[in-house]
Amino acid sequence: MEPDQRTCVDNAIAWARNRLGTTSYTSRCLAFVFYDTTGTLFGRRRNWGHVGLSLGDGRVVHAWDRVRIDPYVEIQSLTGPPGWDSPAFAGWTPVQRILQGCRPKDWPMEEDAAVEAERMHRARFGSEGGV
Repeated sequence: MEPDQRTCVDNAIAWARNRLGTTSYTSRCLAFVFYDTTGTLFGRRRNWGHVGLSLGDGRVVHAWDRVRIDPYVEIQSLTGPPGWDSPAFAGWTPVQRILQGCRPKDWPMEEDAAVEAERMHRARFGSEGGV
């Protein structure tokens, strides 16, 4: 059984708003509004992209240098880290498309989501290099 999509969206927005200003999730974004951006990550230079969560009013919650809220067009004006291009708006996808078939993640109570996200990144991209 699929979870209620509106609840998933509301929870994602609340989660992001509760972390405004934190740097723990830099380069670990949510979803829905997409940008092209090229830079070096884990020793590879390519278009890694950037993703944010639309708040429905032209603003996006995302984690560029920290978790923040910006108008979606102004994200293109952000300066990237050394060696990275500024993000270029690529488009958006409806919530229903992103959440189709999703299953909630069961985080162990003793683990922090940021620590787990870092572990998952290392498992996917290897331990060499850095963000």
